[in-house]
Formats: sequence, C-alpha cells, structure tokens
Amino acid sequence: MKKKILYISYHYPPSNSIASNRSFNQVTALRRLGHTVKVIHANVDHSRYIENLYHLEHSDNLSLPVNRGSLNHLYNQSFGLKNFILTKFPNKLLIFINSLKILLVGDQRDWNTDHNFSVALGWLQEFTPDLLISTSGPIENHFFCSRFKKLYGCYWLAEYRDSWSYDPMQPGASPTSLASTLCRLKESSAIRDVDLILAVSPVIHEYYQTYFDKKSFLMLAGWIDFEGRLPNPIHIQKCAGSKKNILHLGSMLLGKRSPIPLINLFENNEKLRQAYDLYFIGRDTHLFHNHLNNTHHAKDSVQLINEIDSTQARAEGLSADILLLLMMDHPGERHVVTGKIYEYIFLNKPIVVLDFQYSEASKIVQKYEFGYTCKSIDELEALLIKLSQDDQIISPSIANRNLFNVENAINALIRFIG
Repeated sequence: MKKKILYISYHYPPSNSIASNRSFNQVTALRRLGHTVKVIHANVDHSRYIENLYHLEHSDNLSLPVNRGSLNHLYNQSFGLKNFILTKFPNKLLIFINSLKILLVGDQRDWNTDHNFSVALGWLQEFTPDLLISTSGPIENHFFCSRFKKLYGCYWLAEYRDSWSYDPMQPGASPTSLASTLCRLKESSAIRDVDLILAVSPVIHEYYQTYFDKKSFLMLAGWIDFEGRLPNPIHIQKCAGSKKNILHLGSMLLGKRSPIPLINLFENNEKLRQAYDLYFIGRDTHLFHNHLNNTHHAKDSVQLINEIDSTQARAEGLSADILLLLMMDHPGERHVVTGKIYEYIFLNKPIVVLDFQYSEASKIVQKYEFGYTCKSIDELEALLIKLSQDDQIISPSIANRNLFNVENAINALIRFIG
C-alpha cells in the first residue's frame, strides 16, 4: 500500500552536507517507490557548504525560514572563530556550555515556531498524511513533528543519525552520566508519542530501546542511483599502465580528521609513491596545504582538493582504484557508521579503512567483503605495498552492494511498519 508521507528535516539540499544528502536520498527513494512525500525543511544558510548541483526543487517541498541570532550566525559562518573556540577552549567547558544550551533552549528553536507551523498547515491544505518521518538533529525536528502527530494522529517514525542525549564522541561520555540523564528528560518530551525509532547504527538502536523503551528499526543503508549522466572526472584520470589511484572523499572535520600520517607515509616510502597517487577531496583539506607543500617527495603523489558536489564526487570515485576511509583515533569512533561508507559501497571499488578503534564501518567492510581494515599506519603501509604487487585485489560483489541501497531498505521498513 502506497503511503502519504510528511517528511520533516532541518537539513536538506541545495546544501551538500552529509545530513542534507542523506535526507534527499531517503525522500528520493520513497518517491521512486510510489509514495507521495511532502517535505518540510529549513531555509538555513548553508553557505559554508557548496551547492549540490544534482538537487532540483520539487513542488512538494516547503522551505521554512530560520531566524538565527547574530552571534550564532557569526559562529557558524566564521571558520576562524569556530576553529579557535574548538581548539583553544577546554573540552569539558565546551561540553558543559553546549549541554546547558541545548537543555535550556534546544538546538534550533528558531525553526520550530508557531509561525512556521501555521505556514506549513496552510501549505499542506487538504493533504492528510498517514506516516510522519522526522530526522535528527536537531532535536527540534522531533518537537516540530510532534505538533503534526497531535493534529493527525498517524504513525510517527523518528530517525536518529546520532543519539541526542548521549554522544559517545564526547570525552568520558556515558548514558548514565548526569548530563545524559538530564538531557533525556528533555528528549523524552520530544519523542513521547513516537511509534518507531529509525536507527542508523547499532549503538543508537540499543540506546533508544534501553533508555526510552521505544521500538527501534536498524537501517544500514544510504546510496541511491543518480538519474541522468554523471559529469566527467576532473581530478582523477585513469590511464592504461599508470599508477593506481587512491581516493579519500569527505571532510577533514576542522582538522580533527588528518591526512598528515598518510602524507608522511608517502614522503618516506618510495615504493608507495611509485605505485600510487593519493587524493583527498573534501572540506577543510586546505588546513594541510602547508604541511604537504613542505614535503620533498609526497607533494608529487598526494593532492589535497577542496569540496566538490555529490555528482562530481561520484564521478571521481568511479575513476579511482581504491577508496580510502580514515576513522579518527577516538574511543567513540567504534560506534560510528560514517555516512560516506554507503557511497563507497555504491562505487563498488575495494575499500581500505584505517581504523584504530574497529568501528561499525570496519565491521561492514569485513562482513560483506568490501575491502580491507587496518588498525595502524604500519598495517596500512604493508597492505598498500602488497596490493601494489598483487593483482588479486578484492572485488566487491554486486549482490552485497545492493543490500545497502536505500530503496531496498525503505521497502523493508514499510513492510515492517505495515
């Protein structure tokens, strides 16, 4: 049975952010499967991201205004200010201030307003949904959606891409800590009437069952086929008999994810330089230009390239020989299913993960034989040398790849909720 769905997401294209692309992929999959989907999203300033050129406006999408305060706007748009605060202030102080802020006023209360709710109702007119889907974060998406739940009384699915009241990436994080306990009080009021949690990782799946007594559905999926022709690759050119191309796609997270160990590895290993060209494409790669430019040898084999839109990224990925995934050396990383793993799976090229914590992403790569996992730089160095000399490199199966297609996962989800 085809459904009429109201989908609420703060993040949505034309922003090229991971959160926006994930929402877009889900909505696209739902519409391709024949469901009627109305999307309400925030008209937020995403100028720090490039525009997603693949996105086309849809008549069933409504963009609502967000009124940020001047200080909040300055912080989000100023890379220098944000980088200074994140690197110079103690983590415990940042965690305390952020927890206090979201506990008292939420994430984006300027999106969940009476005015926006009234505008949305006028836009929906006679449309009566039989399924609500809200994404997180911010938590205000769920607060906003709770208004529609009270009005329509239909089934409500709340997606979590990160657990809101418990963040494993924070130092000393624990679901039983005072901060998590207090934040759960606020979060409980947001999702009180939720019928099902849609979890994107096992730790989220378990958390909302254990601490909120909510039914949860684990959905490990993320890629869709793009319609139309992809652009030609700009950065990675495949030539017969040339070196193999290794590609890392994704943000350097304001420097928290670093290519420096790989740059140094190429600087000191001539065999790697002779066998490979290494590309890092994504936001914040400029932070490492000085380090690369000061090398003697690595700069001839390693390139740092700014963010490109999702269609161009896919074209570059299809021209690569090996896809590199860098996970941060942080205990919280072991719970992470990073979003780009699904795009890597779509590309159907061997994946090499450098993962000090053995994350959920590494478990997927190993279980479905998508590639290789390395727990240290030394392991990675040995693997790359071996692969440069061995033609028997892993070739991922199409059948396993298709398990992570969003359309297949959405079909399973719809069958589950009935």
